[in-house]
Amino acid sequence: MWAPTSEGQPRKRVALLDLSRLDPAPEPQIVYTPPAGFLPYGVEWSPSGDALFVLGVWEVSDDQPAQGAVVRVE
Repeated sequence: MWAPTSEGQPRKRVALLDLSRLDPAPEPQIVYTPPAGFLPYGVEWSPSGDALFVLGVWEVSDDQPAQGAVVRVE
């Protein structure tokens, strides 16, 4: 899931939430914080289930075309 926003942190961080127990309420575990200039827009599990893939684009300027990326999070 997208992590709850926090002041001073990137807006889109990736978190995992263990829903196997709901009492007490689970806390999200941040597993990916994007580097400056990277704008994530999607998260998918790998086919084997052993990693997450974060999809995003690098911020662009007027003189450079957009560049996408897929980042593997173990």
